[in-house]
Amino acid sequence: MFKKLFKKFSSSFQLQSYKSGELYSMPNKGKFGIFKVLKVDKKGVHVRVYSNLYSKIPSKINSSELFIDKQDKSSTNHTPLTFSSIKLWNPSFLQRIKVEKDELKDYFSWKYNTPYYV
Repeated sequence: MFKKLFKKFSSSFQLQSYKSGELYSMPNKGKFGIFKVLKVDKKGVHVRVYSNLYSKIPSKINSSELFIDKQDKSSTNHTPLTFSSIKLWNPSFLQRIKVEKDELKDYFSWKYNTPYYV
């Protein structure tokens, strides 16, 4: 019984740890990359990973400067991650911005076609 209660508490805590629109930095290629939380569900976090790299963790991000270079294999419009996977990225919260409707196209395509997590 205790295990069930702990599991329920643990998963609800993880859901509250991330919110749509949050920007995070993460170590990437000796620098710091940026990702945005698109959606959060009970299994994990859906993120958009940008191509921008910074020599140090930025204190403020201008969202109009964020981009995804299709040649950059480390950036992506949508990646579904389990809570344990995203924790391995060592994310640092930066700020919260709006999730635009067009940013969710790949999320909805994933949701209705291939709902798996990394």
